[in-house]
Amino acid sequence: MCRPTTMLITMGFFLSLIAKSTAQQPHFCSADALKRAPILLKHHLQDDLLGSEGHGFKIGKQIRHLAPIVNPAASHQKFDVLQTWAFVYKAKYRLRFYYAQLPETCALMGQEVFEHTKL
Repeated sequence: MCRPTTMLITMGFFLSLIAKSTAQQPHFCSADALKRAPILLKHHLQDDLLGSEGHGFKIGKQIRHLAPIVNPAASHQKFDVLQTWAFVYKAKYRLRFYYAQLPETCALMGQEVFEHTKL
């Protein structure tokens, strides 16, 4: 007969393994977000990037799946949030993409650019 403490420790170990393997799976729309990231950044910074002193930019290749947000138009629906980072000269930008939670579909519902800086 197993002790309850031993059973709890064993169950916790297996649950942590399951959670870790689930967290490493990329979101279905990660490739779509990476494809859209340079377009969003160019649109946001078009004057800076196309000016005479414009600098190139780099988009991070890692997409992070954040906690879903509630659809502002229908509180019973949620959007998946995917985030990556962009770097322009000395600036750093957070790019977020909001996708509808539809199976096997990448329906982009919103996107945001936020400069990561201290004032």
